[in-house]
Amino acid sequence: MCGGCYQGVPTTCGVCSRVRPCARTDSGKPICQSCRPRVPRECCRCGRLRPVNAEWPIGPVCTTCYESVRNNPAPCAQCGITQPLIGLDSGGQAICGPCSGTDVRYICRTCGEGGRQYADGQCGRCVLQQRVEDLLTSGDGTVHPQLGPVLEALVKVEYPISILGWLRKSESVTLLRELAQASKPITHQMLDQLPPSRHLYYVRDVLMHTGVLEERSCTYPGGRWLPVPGLAPPPRGPSTGGQERLRQHNISNR
Repeated sequence: MCGGCYQGVPTTCGVCSRVRPCARTDSGKPICQSCRPRVPRECCRCGRLRPVNAEWPIGPVCTTCYESVRNNPAPCAQCGITQPLIGLDSGGQAICGPCSGTDVRYICRTCGEGGRQYADGQCGRCVLQQRVEDLLTSGDGTVHPQLGPVLEALVKVEYPISILGWLRKSESVTLLRELAQASKPITHQMLDQLPPSRHLYYVRDVLMHTGVLEERSCTYPGGRWLPVPGLAPPPRGPSTGGQERLRQHNISNR
């Protein structure tokens, strides 16, 4: 088995300290695939001399082209299935992995959609569905009865990856989880009893935008903007500039 195919035994990488399949360097130190030095080669798609991210039937591809192909699935010229096209047929048309003679498939194991797999063989939207359901689940193992509209709004955004990032980083998510697990109804009065914070303001705004709470006039530090990326608000009155502020504020500040 060549070095490119050998994955190694899971152990602690000597560079990043994560437990991953590792090979050994000349010094004997374990190193994972992500940390292993890569010799620059010409990418078969863009022609630039870059470290190779993957060896596909079309040839070596750099990280930029790798992500571009995975994020832009298209119908295969042979089988017609929409997925990332990583090979070429005899006529030069783009085809999928199986039609290229490999077992490389970028198909979500849950919904069957072709494209980038986010985690555990699933696309970003299916992973998002699971994680938002887990976030909003109450003590009885079901989604909190008031938070169904929040679940629906979050999983239907155009770019699921942005919400997945928000779920990982935002302290507002911790408050949403606490509200879901609380045994009492979610009301403005309930939120008024919590210590003021920007995360409380953001969560209240989400709940009003999705119709869980009725609209009411509130004073927000620095102005009011939509706290979740990609979550479109319902029609309101005159614009408050919320969408513009959303573009100007990084999600990590929420």
